Amino acid sequence: MNLVLRTVEEERKAIIEKIEFTDTPPRGIMVPVGIVYDLQDALTEMERLQGLVDREAATRVALTDCNEAHARLTSANRRLHAEAERLEQHVVDLIGLNTAEHAKVHKAEQRYQRLLELAEPLLPTVDNS
Repeated sequence: MNLVLRTVEEERKAIIEKIEFTDTPPRGIMVPVGIVYDLQDALTEMERLQGLVDREAATRVALTDCNEAHARLTSANRRLHAEAERLEQHVVDLIGLNTAEHAKVHKAEQRYQRLLELAEPLLPTVDNS
């Protein structure tokens, strides 16, 4: 048994070839008008269903594309957060270094002031009179 799958358009052409929609049936065969209308309705329904199948297939493709895009977006978002955390840690490290350097400078200034205080009595006095 050969099973032949046909598209809606092929099916329509095959049916139209068998039944011509005229007042006189082909080759003297009498075809009740109700059957012709039923066939037309069936063809219309097949076309509608084919459209649904086509839209469903397109929807599946679009959904797959959306899922892939979402996965890429999620991955990029994770990388972005990791980079933000790295930069945040870098800023904290720089602030720590800056604080340490500031403390060293402050300590050096204090030593300089103390040395000036100690050296002041040893410096000659200048009389501008």
